[in-house]
Amino acid sequence: MEHGKVPKSSVILVILIFLVSLIEDGATISCFKCTTKSGRDKACDRGLSSAASEDMCKYRPQGRQSFFPGVYCVKIEGYLMGPRNEMKNERVVIRDCDERPFSHPMMSAFTYHGMKINGTAISCKTDYCNNSPARTAFIFGPIFALLLSFFFSFSERISI
Repeated sequence: MEHGKVPKSSVILVILIFLVSLIEDGATISCFKCTTKSGRDKACDRGLSSAASEDMCKYRPQGRQSFFPGVYCVKIEGYLMGPRNEMKNERVVIRDCDERPFSHPMMSAFTYHGMKINGTAISCKTDYCNNSPARTAFIFGPIFALLLSFFFSFSERISI
């Protein structure tokens, strides 16, 4: 092996490890799971580690009796709305898990488990990522960029 060259087997191994890391294992996610109105539960409101949490989080789809494994952690913040879509003066924070991703990063009106909310809803896919501001929710992008830069720097040294 010449100095400065990486063996093809090492490059292939790195690529395989990366591809395997992209495969979802179907395991249930662990999330903070609580609801607070008007800040009554301070731990839930602020996303503190003392807030209620659930390993292997389960959710119940609206109108169903059974529970299912959660895939995403969810954090919802906003104000409750009345039956005629009038804004109530009651702030709500919900931390939960669900089967689908939520993307309401801007203030908008939506319904969650029968509650009309004017607020934001963000989902993430790492354990306990629905705590305070979504610090860990978007960590995949920088890691992916770093891995790609390593791959391209190694591939320039060898001919694949």
